[in-house]
Amino acid sequence: MREYFAGAAYWKVYFLLQPGVTERSKSRAPTGDAVRVPKPILLFVVGFYYNSVMKYASFNVKMKEERSEIMKRIKVLRNVLVRTHADRLIAAFVVVFLIVALLILLVEPEVHTYGQALWFCYSVFSTCGFGDVVTITPLGRILSVVLTLLTTLVVGLVTGVIVAFYTDIVSMQYKASKAEIVDKLGHLEDLSKEELAELSERIRKISSD
Repeated sequence: MREYFAGAAYWKVYFLLQPGVTERSKSRAPTGDAVRVPKPILLFVVGFYYNSVMKYASFNVKMKEERSEIMKRIKVLRNVLVRTHADRLIAAFVVVFLIVALLILLVEPEVHTYGQALWFCYSVFSTCGFGDVVTITPLGRILSVVLTLLTTLVVGLVTGVIVAFYTDIVSMQYKASKAEIVDKLGHLEDLSKEELAELSERIRKISSD
């Protein structure tokens, strides 16, 4: 691959620097006398272009790997939400939250707008209790207690989802590491001393875990 990039870089720079090169003559390899640009300059430009191409290629590979890793994490999170039914429970809590805010607006004389009702429900949800909006009717206080109990359940659910998510991520990384080690064990003769030492250290670490 490197030889391909080097050859492509050489001929591209050559055709850019040589005056009078036609499209038809590009397929012919030039002789030594045909090069009009001094070789040091040509080699410098070719090296610069080659390094730029390789850096761009490695950057694209890195970006693809990072994008693939992000997509894997999103997939793991989606699987956790579906497996625990947390997506439905969280959606149901949001609906209940909005309904409670509407009921607070209807029954509380001190709450004049739906925004104030949402602010009160948020203060109950976050357990901050700012005190600028309070409930004074029995139904409003009952709704506040119900929202508090639901908030406790949702917080516990979200904590469980986060723990399950990171557990699945660690398990996925562990399996990927084992698969990579098994693949390298099948090609021991192709590994260098540094790679063998790294492989031995990784096997020792996995065995200790």
